[in-house]
Amino acid sequence: MGALQPLHLILVLAIVMLLFGSTKLPELGRGLGEAMKELRKATKEEDETAPTQAKSTTTAPTTTQNSSGKRDVV
Repeated sequence: MGALQPLHLILVLAIVMLLFGSTKLPELGRGLGEAMKELRKATKEEDETAPTQAKSTTTAPTTTQNSSGKRDVV
């Protein structure tokens, strides 16, 4: 019962047609396509910049002296 059947798809498409009409559907499809294109572009750019940002420098621990005179490693 959890699987999507052809009847379900037809029902969803019929409801979408009733809600938006045939004039708005191409506009909605175009907008959805542009959004997907921008998302792919952004994820591709993120993948390209991630390795350069992943480089980290390690620093040696520093010691500080607290009020009781003991040294803390930070």
